[in-house]
Amino acid sequence: MNDWKTYLLKYKWIPTSVLIEKFDLKKYDIDNYRRKPKIQAILKPWRLSYDQSRDRLHEIFVDAWRYYLNEICHIDFKSNKKKWVPELISLKGISLKEAGLSFLSNSKYLEIISPKLLEEYRSHGFTNIALGAFYFWPGKDFLMSNSVLPYM
Repeated sequence: MNDWKTYLLKYKWIPTSVLIEKFDLKKYDIDNYRRKPKIQAILKPWRLSYDQSRDRLHEIFVDAWRYYLNEICHIDFKSNKKKWVPELISLKGISLKEAGLSFLSNSKYLEIISPKLLEEYRSHGFTNIALGAFYFWPGKDFLMSNSVLPYM
C-alpha cells in the first residue's frame, strides 16, 4: 500500500509519527489532510485519547495490536506455531523504533480499558505486552489453544 491517505483511512487510529516514518512525509501534509471536514469526521472517533470511551479504546487497541504484531513484528499466526510462538514470547516491550506505537503498552490506557484485568496481570507479575496479546489480539482463546500462557 503506497498511498498514505488510503493507509490512514484503513488504520484510522495510526499516529502521525508512524505515517511520517513509513511514508517519508512532512507533518504538515498529514495535519492538513486530517483537517478536511470529511476526513475529520471519519478519523475523529478513532483519535487516541484518554477521553475516549472504554469500548472505543478497546476497538482501537484490538486493531492496533493486530497491526503491531502483523505489520511491525511480522508474526504470522497462520504459520507453524514453532515459528510464531518464540517470536511472540520474545517480545519484551514496544521498541524505540516503534515509538509511535508505545501507547500499546501504556498503563494509563490499559487502566481505562480494564482496570481489574490490569491489576490482575500486575499481581501475577505479567507484562503489559502479555496483557495486550491476551486481551486484545490475537486473544486469550487463540493463545491458550496453542499452549501460550501469559507468564511466557
